[in-house]
Amino acid sequence: MSQCSVQAADWPAVVQAWGSILAILAIGIVAWWQSSRAQSLMLATIEQQRKEDNHRTADTLLAMAESALKLQKHVAAKLNSREAIYEAAEDNRMPFEMPEVNALVTSFDAIELHALPAALIPLTLMVRSSLRQFRDKIVMVFDLHKKMDAAQFDDFFATMASMQKSMEDTISDMSRILGDISTELALAVKAN
Repeated sequence: MSQCSVQAADWPAVVQAWGSILAILAIGIVAWWQSSRAQSLMLATIEQQRKEDNHRTADTLLAMAESALKLQKHVAAKLNSREAIYEAAEDNRMPFEMPEVNALVTSFDAIELHALPAALIPLTLMVRSSLRQFRDKIVMVFDLHKKMDAAQFDDFFATMASMQKSMEDTISDMSRILGDISTELALAVKAN
């Protein structure tokens, strides 16, 4: 069996060798820790950015839906009677309001659903559908107003009121989700 004996003169070299090994290990551990910390910070920054994007998106969708509701109410108020519908249909079919309705429909159609927070997708689809139905119902009443009877006009007015109520409910849900996203964002900011 071989024995390793260290002479007194060799001790400084042994200590230096072990010191070098420990220094290399320490550098490796520090580098690994710094890399892990940098990755954690990067992931936290990305998550924070995602939450901020979700908040901006929800806020924008809410503003668009509120604008759509205001426009619905404005148009419905202008078309609140059979006579008003006849007048609007014969007088260039609401030349200022209908382009705005079409612009909102186009804006909602352009929204990329895959980019939205999951909770907003069904609500965005509801607003989009409601706006299309609203536009189509107005176009239909303009096209058919001379052939419509009292019951059909009553149905039109009831449908307009129902669409406004549906939009109000959807906006309420969007406001709640925006509040949830705001709370999540505030907690994330506070945690960082």
